[in-house]
Amino acid sequence: MHLAKNAQEIFLIDVAPGRYQFTHLMSAAPLAMNFEVRRDPLRLPPRVSFLGKPFDVVAGNAYYVGDWIGVFSRDVDFYVVVSRVEQRWGLHRVGFDFDEATAGMKRLYPAMEQIQTWSAWRDR
Repeated sequence: MHLAKNAQEIFLIDVAPGRYQFTHLMSAAPLAMNFEVRRDPLRLPPRVSFLGKPFDVVAGNAYYVGDWIGVFSRDVDFYVVVSRVEQRWGLHRVGFDFDEATAGMKRLYPAMEQIQTWSAWRDR
């Protein structure tokens, strides 16, 4: 997941072969509220609702699962004796542009040219 302050960063995550599905947003330290894990059901806009469907991962391939841009902010107001802390987190923007993301990844990591790249949802 990208953070809104640096949404141009791209991440690769190595996972074991299997069946996966995005079902929840999760925040854990150091981003968690009060340093506790926070878990909320994933709510996706209709245009990208397919991102919540299961997908299969096969060894030796790379899969694009979308552009997930999250935001986390913390505002602290100090008063004479107490302070008020307001924290916000969640998805700022979710998109799906397989061609652009794959081309960008291959520019950053030339070795990716040797790896078969797929959309996690083949019908997209």
